[in-house]
Amino acid sequence: MSSIARGLIACAVPVAIVAGVVIFGAALQELPGEWRMINQPLHATVESLGGFTAIAMALVLLLRRTVAGRPSTYLALGFLAMGLVEILHATAQPGNLFVWFRALASVAGGLGFVLMWWPTPWRLPTAEKPLLLSVAVGTAALGIGSWLLPAQVPVMVQDGAFTPLSVSLKNIACGLFGLGAIACFWSYSRRKDPETYLFGCLALLFTVAEFVFNYSTLWDGSWWFWHFVRLVAYTLVLVYIGRGYLKTVSDLRAALVETRTAETALRLSESQLRQSLDERERLGRDLHDSIIQSIYAIGLRLTRCRRLVVGEAEQALQQLGIAMDEINAVIREVRLYVSGIEVAVSSGKELEAGMAALIHTMDGGQALRFYLQMDSAAAERLTPFQATHLLYIAKEAMSNSLRHSRARNGGVSLKLADGAVRMIVEDDGAGFDPGAIATPGHGLKNIRARAEHLGANCEFLSTPGHGTRITIDVPSQAPHALA
Repeated sequence: MSSIARGLIACAVPVAIVAGVVIFGAALQELPGEWRMINQPLHATVESLGGFTAIAMALVLLLRRTVAGRPSTYLALGFLAMGLVEILHATAQPGNLFVWFRALASVAGGLGFVLMWWPTPWRLPTAEKPLLLSVAVGTAALGIGSWLLPAQVPVMVQDGAFTPLSVSLKNIACGLFGLGAIACFWSYSRRKDPETYLFGCLALLFTVAEFVFNYSTLWDGSWWFWHFVRLVAYTLVLVYIGRGYLKTVSDLRAALVETRTAETALRLSESQLRQSLDERERLGRDLHDSIIQSIYAIGLRLTRCRRLVVGEAEQALQQLGIAMDEINAVIREVRLYVSGIEVAVSSGKELEAGMAALIHTMDGGQALRFYLQMDSAAAERLTPFQATHLLYIAKEAMSNSLRHSRARNGGVSLKLADGAVRMIVEDDGAGFDPGAIATPGHGLKNIRARAEHLGANCEFLSTPGHGTRITIDVPSQAPHALA
């Protein structure tokens, strides 16, 4: 639809409202002069519906906070006061109090429309909760006071006709609603906001209803007509509230779906992050315990070769050959890690072979000599998972002995003890005080971590000057997979 067509439609609606008033007014003139429809229950129902609808609109506006880019507090308070007084009007008997409540409700609603468009620099500061409480308490006090002191209520009906005060209050309400309608349509012409246009039509309908009041008498055709116009206005309010409610429900459902999707994605990301961190920790531990220790042992062997190369060339060549074999083994192990294949021990015999190769690698012609005692029955009791971790623990412990202990003898033993498979790695070196180490190094942490994965008991026994013994007891029912 073109902008010109939308503009024509926007202009046609207010014109149709005014034209409808003229047509209905002319039709009402054709009714017999004495025509009356006295139906108080119908009137009470219409006014109660309007009152509760106005209160609902006030709550919606307080939640929305803005209309046409402007704070909607004053408009919400106007609807609240109008709704409360209309309910009082619906419960009153026809007479002075009846018309008094009707006039006050109209003025309250008109003030809400006008104050919303009041220039911002001239506005009083607003705090929603105190204002809401003040309007509710003030309206209730006015209603109760009017009920208790009807003699103090101004005369609104006399000899079956509305008094000048009653007409004046209605004219004031008519002017206030009219100003509100003009402001809404003016804002719509600049902002093209459909919501503002709806409020403009609403204010125009209230304006028409208050205008028709001046030409009506109680229960006659004109009197019922302006009630009909107000009912149309409140129907627009209900449509607006319903539309807003449905949109809110739709938005909430969409937000709930998005939230659940985000929660699922977050849980998945968290799970993936944990897996990545666990894998990183495992890889770092394996590299430290296996490849780095192998490289360190090779470095020791090459250092010895440098000493042998001058006087014992043949032995140096032999050691270099062994170092080359060890380097190739490390390269193969690194390739397995890069390919994502864990280096594992598959059987007890393979564990024995791996321990023997480890002793040979760590020997390297150093002053520290390791012995190996392996119980084949104990080795066969181990799962591949357990055997792999024990091999890494032995490698880490032996490497620590080489680097730090200054020992001359060390050894690795594997045997059955107290229903568990016990591995002991020991040396006769300088030892250390485990309680005096504030921050254990990677080696000690990795040994403890691997023991925890095995569900094994890990004991460090060391005294300065009296060597070190590490005992690992693997229970028969240890877990078979890494955590």
